[in-house]
Amino acid sequence: MAKKTKIYIDENIPFLAESLEGKAEVISFNGRKLKNSHLKKTGCDALIVRSTADVNEALLDGIDVKLVGTATSGIEHIDLEYLKNRKIKFASSEGANANSVAEYVIYNILRWAEFNEIDLHDKFIGIIGYGNIGKIVAEYAYSLGLRVLLNDPPLMDAGFTFPEKFQYSELEDLLRDSDIITNHVPLIKTGKYKTLHLLNKSNIKLINEDSLILQTSRGGVIDETAIIDLYKNIDVSFAVDVWSEEPVFNSELAKLSVFTTPHIAGYSLNGKINGAKMMADAIAKVLKVKPDYSVFNIDESKKISNNDDKIFKDYEELLKLIETSRDFSNDNENFR
Repeated sequence: MAKKTKIYIDENIPFLAESLEGKAEVISFNGRKLKNSHLKKTGCDALIVRSTADVNEALLDGIDVKLVGTATSGIEHIDLEYLKNRKIKFASSEGANANSVAEYVIYNILRWAEFNEIDLHDKFIGIIGYGNIGKIVAEYAYSLGLRVLLNDPPLMDAGFTFPEKFQYSELEDLLRDSDIITNHVPLIKTGKYKTLHLLNKSNIKLINEDSLILQTSRGGVIDETAIIDLYKNIDVSFAVDVWSEEPVFNSELAKLSVFTTPHIAGYSLNGKINGAKMMADAIAKVLKVKPDYSVFNIDESKKISNNDDKIFKDYEELLKLIETSRDFSNDNENFR
């Protein structure tokens, strides 16, 4: 009798285990508690994690694992060089939560505009990073009537052609010209395209009074000390979802922010299911185990989409739709 494939799956990844029922031996685990000894005890053909588990030599030493997957867009918790040296296949869920983060951004823009009685038409939004999330944010913002400024040096240097309806802007100009600023870049600590403290004490002073600043990418892209100092000089609004020292957060910055949450912008049912599907694809490809994809079929009628322009014309209804679907205000209140 053939031995069943052993697949470790983080307990916070929905439906993936169910999709493999009867097709593999699934072992559920808590990412913060997973140890090398657990994997050695049972054996492990595939390890599917979220960002709570650090995947490196300490965890995988002596384990004959064939696939490591993370049901997250970020991969800072994965030692890619180690996996490469071990010839272990790797899969991430890049882009899985893009729409979810975009919803968070649009929600905060609408909330800010409503509270301050601001007409968004012809206001400028500066979007730093035009990847999976930045592209959706740009389309949604344009549908709201905002004028879109983009900044993405790696894409620009690669000769990428940006849509004509958007305007490319150097970072300093974007900060100076925008009413709303949001960044969607990975955390890169060194090199030509370094993003660590991309917004810092030297350039953050270019931001205009009464602006809205959103932080939903990675803690450390914005210098938290600099943003606190900015508050002391001008009136700005700040919505923050990610923190430099997670899971520790800056309580002073949280208190100053108009909206604050514990890294949940992309943490939606839609995002998690997209991530789980990508992991199912990787398992099917590498281990030749065929998941049951029907378990991922759910009602997503409350998800906003740039295919429906009408919904962006009524700000009040759109705000209500996102709040009903995501319950962001409750996340904000609970975190405070």
